[in-house]
Amino acid sequence: MYWFPDVYDGDVQEELKAQRIPVWGSGKTEWLERDRFRTTEWMQSVGLPTPKERKLLALTNLENFQRAGILNLMNLEMTQRLLRS
Repeated sequence: MYWFPDVYDGDVQEELKAQRIPVWGSGKTEWLERDRFRTTEWMQSVGLPTPKERKLLALTNLENFQRAGILNLMNLEMTQRLLRS
């Protein structure tokens, strides 16, 4: 058995399954974890409740959300460094 403890490599997992090799992993459903906004849209389309969310497209938006009190970051400078690296 091949074990994939994390997402990614869904295509590899599916190929192994096609060869009848046992696989434990996310397979084709890895997108549920990797693309949270698509997952939320899918959940809404099947009638599941979802939290309110906002998509930040740039660091400037992150700063504006923080200033407006919409986003509470303990350390904005550390977040900025992480996003820029």
